[in-house]
Amino acid sequence: MAAYDLTEDDLDVYDDDPPSIRAARNPNPLVLTALLTEGVRLTNSLGTNAPPSHSAHIKRNFTVNTYVSGAIHTVYNSPLVAAINAKLPQNVATLLAAGADPNGILLRDLDEYSVRFIRGRNPDYNTYSYVLCPPRSKVMAAIAADNLGQLAPLTPNQIADRRKTFSRFWSEPELPTIRFRSTPARTALETAASVGDPALFDQVRAAEPDESWWTVDPTSPQLPDNLTHSALCTSSPVHEAIIAQKTDMLRHLLGLGYSPNILPLAATTRCFPPLAAAVAFCNPPSLEAYNILTHHPATNPTLRTPIFSIHILHFATAALTSRFSGTSPQRTHQYPSKLRARLP
Repeated sequence: MAAYDLTEDDLDVYDDDPPSIRAARNPNPLVLTALLTEGVRLTNSLGTNAPPSHSAHIKRNFTVNTYVSGAIHTVYNSPLVAAINAKLPQNVATLLAAGADPNGILLRDLDEYSVRFIRGRNPDYNTYSYVLCPPRSKVMAAIAADNLGQLAPLTPNQIADRRKTFSRFWSEPELPTIRFRSTPARTALETAASVGDPALFDQVRAAEPDESWWTVDPTSPQLPDNLTHSALCTSSPVHEAIIAQKTDMLRHLLGLGYSPNILPLAATTRCFPPLAAAVAFCNPPSLEAYNILTHHPATNPTLRTPIFSIHILHFATAALTSRFSGTSPQRTHQYPSKLRARLP
């Protein structure tokens, strides 16, 4: 196979779109191979006394583990995530063979993103764009004096405060990240699930990224002391497949042993089990995903959300009044009836 000669455009260093990420989403696999080879050449050419900034420049632009942080650049990205989104399995294979982290995102970026979902956080974090939030451990230590656990029920004072402002019945008054300019922080497996290609998902999974939080059923009642990538996620591959309406992927994930009852406890105030996500996160609600989940023997249809204790029938009722407004009585009553028929 002929070698590829990198162009000026291939090597151009953009602020938010590094060359290795552009190459990862290029359908010509020779571009990525040549770009990574150039990164190795540049690294080897560094002298022993080269300034650290030179090494950082190469790592930022020409390696498999280049990362873009959403808090600063309004998108969380890496070469692996870019190749998955572009549905390019050959580029995915090249990156993994060259040592790309199969998680696709830095743990510290997931940590920083998840801070915006901590209960009792500084409300200014909701609007932190182009600025990093403090580490999760520091924020948790700051709210420890309140002696209120992340999953504790609402207090009388909190209920009274909700009456003073518009509050969604299923979440806190202001949704986390509603004014945060970035796209969500997602791992490579979550990204692959949203793309909906089971073979691509298996390709990434074979590199053994962390999936520990998503395969245990039932979900632990609290986050582990050692926060892994999957535990820090505010979503999951199952949720992403449901939201993207990729029902074949949903079946695949359940067949691999992913729990149908995953609770992303890193986002305690908007933590929906998959069954509820099929109603609350899909417009219109996905009865196909709902049917797949309810026919799984391990699915628990009685699960409620933490803190607010919202049941799937609450979401079904909300869908009846908002998403089906203007339809006939027969149409509006059909959806909750199907839900009730499958509940114990």
